[in-house]
Amino acid sequence: MRGLGAHEVVDRNLWRESLGGRRFDLVFDASGKLPARVLRSLVRREGTAVTVNPGTDNPIIAARSRLLPGAAVRGFLVRPSGGDLVLLRGWIEEGSLRPVIQEVLPIQELERAHRVSEGGQVRGKLVLTLPSAPQATQHGA
Repeated sequence: MRGLGAHEVVDRNLWRESLGGRRFDLVFDASGKLPARVLRSLVRREGTAVTVNPGTDNPIIAARSRLLPGAAVRGFLVRPSGGDLVLLRGWIEEGSLRPVIQEVLPIQELERAHRVSEGGQVRGKLVLTLPSAPQATQHGA
């Protein structure tokens, strides 16, 4: 996270102890596991908490965040887009975006990849590879 510009990175398992009641201008919950009330408690009154928790897209939660005094909680979901993938590929190729890959596994190890992911200790992405398709041959040439 520091490589992405974060001033301070907090272990998700020790955040209560690490923060000691401090509040921040911006909190980004990359795991999407913190409830909106907890996120609001971590942000200064004029601050914003951003999460990937799909529950914050709920209109009732969004309205409540706007109506209650204090910090705003904003959620977002990424929707697949071919154009976005082309843009990301360009950034990767030019070196301005550096994906962090923890491990590359064959698809046959999907179950292990799932266990690793759910264990909460992933520091990057897990990539699953598919077996190469056999080369097509031309008949009758």
